[in-house]
Amino acid sequence: MTRGGKKVKSKGGFTILEVVIAMAIIAIVTATAASIMTSAQKSMARSQKSVLAANDIANITECFKYTVGEGKGIDKFEQAVAFAFGLAPEGFTPTDTDGVYGLTRDGYVITVTVTTGTEKTVNSVARDGDGKVIFELTYHQASQEGV
Repeated sequence: MTRGGKKVKSKGGFTILEVVIAMAIIAIVTATAASIMTSAQKSMARSQKSVLAANDIANITECFKYTVGEGKGIDKFEQAVAFAFGLAPEGFTPTDTDGVYGLTRDGYVITVTVTTGTEKTVNSVARDGDGKVIFELTYHQASQEGV
C-alpha cells in the first residue's frame, strides 16, 4: 500500500465498520437465542403444570373409585382426598353446590363434581389462572345391579 509515494506497512487490524457489523450479527443471534430459551421455558412450565394436574386428578379419581365406588360414602371420599393431598380433615369439603368441590394447587384450580345415584360419577377439571382447561377427566361407574 502506498501513501503519498511512500510505502506504508499495513497494520492488519479491523476497520470500525467490520467491528460494528460483527457486533450487529452477534446481537441478532443472541436476541434470537434468548427468545427461543424464553419460549422453551414457558412451554416447559405449561407442560409441567399439565402433568401435575393430570396426576392430581388421577389421585382424586382413585379416591373416588375406592370409596364412593365401593359404597363407602361421600364422607370417606372427602377424607381420602384430604389424606392424599395432605390437607386437614376438613380441607376438602363441598362448595355451596352439593357434590362440587374445589381444590387449589400451585398455578391451577381443580373443580371436582361428584354424583351418586344409580350411576356414580366423578368429573374433575383443572384450570389455570386464566381459566383455560389444562386437564379434564370423567369417571363413570355403573351400578352393579343385574350383574
